[in-house]
Amino acid sequence: MDDYVAKMRADGAIPHDALVRLFLGEERRRPSTNRVRLGIALLRRTASMVPAEYRPPLLCAVGWLHWARGQRAVAQIYLAEASRIEPSDILAYSLMEHFGSRMPSWLG
Repeated sequence: MDDYVAKMRADGAIPHDALVRLFLGEERRRPSTNRVRLGIALLRRTASMVPAEYRPPLLCAVGWLHWARGQRAVAQIYLAEASRIEPSDILAYSLMEHFGSRMPSWLG
């Protein structure tokens, strides 16, 4: 899958619709505070119950939710843990880079 996404990116074939802009923090519309809070709780609980090799995507999602709340440092901790478990995790690496360069537009 990672190779597929890398090829799509190189070909300029990755969509940039409203959902992608929301994921990247480019939309002014703020995600629901309550849904973000509940998502963090659910994903943290789930991550605590699965074997380590299944945790990185869950930790990345928790990281994104914290970043969406403006908690960049907390988000980076979750991404660092995902990278510790799976050093070649492209999602964790990409999110670290993205979070380090900007905060979501809805926070400004």
